[in-house]
Amino acid sequence: VGPGFPSSYMHASSVQILAQFSAGVLLVDENRATVENTDGSAITALLNGASWTGVVFNVLSGTWCTETNICGSPDATGWPNMIHSCGAGRCAHWLSTSGHASTFSGVVTSFTYLKMKPATM
Repeated sequence: VGPGFPSSYMHASSVQILAQFSAGVLLVDENRATVENTDGSAITALLNGASWTGVVFNVLSGTWCTETNICGSPDATGWPNMIHSCGAGRCAHWLSTSGHASTFSGVVTSFTYLKMKPATM
């Protein structure tokens, strides 16, 4: 999803099916930040229909923060509303209503990737 394109999200049930075969999550806010979670907690949240509140993402590039101490994370309710740094515009908002972004500002091009497990026979 990028500038000039409408936001689109895979249905939650499809994401849950794919998450069964995934080892991690990679979030890209183009030209601002790239982060990943490989400890399984982001995948577990997807499988359980939960948010990524409290999930630790390792910063690969750029800057990334989450904040839930100001007013909680009321809009982070499960896919595609995963992170809500309520009251902290400088931090991540991965929400379908305001866009998936490392900050709450401007037009963004962002992607959510599931890192798939190796195929087995």
